[in-house]
Amino acid sequence: MLGWLALGAAGVLVAGWGWEKAHRRTHAVPPGLQADIDLPHEAEFELYHNALSLCSMKTRACMAELRVPYRGHAIDLIETGRYQTLSRAYLAVNPAGTVPVLVHRGHPVFESHE
Repeated sequence: MLGWLALGAAGVLVAGWGWEKAHRRTHAVPPGLQADIDLPHEAEFELYHNALSLCSMKTRACMAELRVPYRGHAIDLIETGRYQTLSRAYLAVNPAGTVPVLVHRGHPVFESHE
């Protein structure tokens, strides 16, 4: 009896994992300003970044050099074990699941060299 319960619980976990994975798919995004996407925002510039990401560092250095004030959102990468870049909330900001993303007046800018 206990074996059947364990097997049933494992089946539920696998089914839940499969459903969640299907709803967290990443896909490529075009680089640059996405004027057609409007995200909720609190500041004119908001930066979704990670302290260890070189592209995030590059973007923060440019923002500091130009003295552009921004609101920062620290995003945990896969390497930290939190997988925040694959969360539904973050995939709504960047469907590619990468950092950094600069949001200007609610419109995301993908790819740090842009």
